[in-house]
Amino acid sequence: NVAVVVDVSASMMSEFATGKVQELLERLLAIGINMDKSQEVDVFTFGNYAVYAGAINRDNREDFIRTSSAFEYQGGTMYSSAIKSVIEHVSPQTLIEEVPKKGFFNKLLNRTEQVVTHTGNQDPTVVFFVTDGETFDHSLTESLIRKAADAPIFWQFIGIGNERFRFLEKLDELSGRTVDNANFFSAGDISTISDSQLYGRILAELPMWYEEAKRVGVIQ
Repeated sequence: NVAVVVDVSASMMSEFATGKVQELLERLLAIGINMDKSQEVDVFTFGNYAVYAGAINRDNREDFIRTSSAFEYQGGTMYSSAIKSVIEHVSPQTLIEEVPKKGFFNKLLNRTEQVVTHTGNQDPTVVFFVTDGETFDHSLTESLIRKAADAPIFWQFIGIGNERFRFLEKLDELSGRTVDNANFFSAGDISTISDSQLYGRILAELPMWYEEAKRVGVIQ
């Protein structure tokens, strides 16, 4: 399966206005047509919260952004909201629960944490996660990516624009995972990158993840 997550925080306005997001969606759709058994791509948007925008395909690609209310701009940038929405949509065998943290002081302060459990067999999914800025929720995002490594989902983060993306670099090298389930590519001005360069960079680690995930039983 192929899915795309698109940042719709206010800073993305220029990327939409110049048509760069539309162009990138169509280039990612080409991957979906060749890899996804439905020959379409599930699309999610996020800012402060996530929205499922539907599936983009050959027939609706030209008007997909213009006709969808999911592409309304939001104020902030919260990666975790998008990650949870994608997991719940593409991986019904994966359960995300909010549970109390162990320990006396954690219970006293009513602290909670995310627990991700995965059971069953499903098709592997690659998620192309497009953003132009850092997230406000580092610890929750880090926890979700680490715990979701047991689900057959590979997260390919694509940074566009001039942000330094130090946190995404950290996610790329995150320790404590069953398998390396994330990669990061800083694209800068996405419109200046050729198809061969783009596909070469965003698909580079997918085969390695697939083989390792099969070896350890994440993919059955």
